Amino acid sequence: MFNFQKQNIQNQNQIKLKVDYYVNKIILQEKCNKPRIRYLFMRINKKEFEEKLIFKTQNHQQKIEELKKQNMKEYKEQISQLRQIYDLKNQKIEQKFMEEKRLWNQNQIKLLKNLKVNLIIIKMKK
Repeated sequence: MFNFQKQNIQNQNQIKLKVDYYVNKIILQEKCNKPRIRYLFMRINKKEFEEKLIFKTQNHQQKIEELKKQNMKEYKEQISQLRQIYDLKNQKIEQKFMEEKRLWNQNQIKLLKNLKVNLIIIKMKK
């Protein structure tokens, strides 16, 4: 966040320098060709232009912040959806595991009963 703000400030400064350069270039051209009134008028326009530019960059920053917030909301929603999907799959796996465990235990009990019966039969034969 801090780097982003720092970069925006640098961008604003660069834009301001460019605006100053071009406006001064225009002013110098006008100053050489036109009377002093024209020069003053250009200076006023320069300030208006700078104010508009600053306003536009601020609006741009606000839009960027809004988009970031919106993206964060969407990102959080996606994470919650993925968590739900993960939980659902995890529940299915646990249910399947428990079912297999139950079946395995039943088979073990049957085998033990069969073994006991076989042992009893063998003892009876002796």
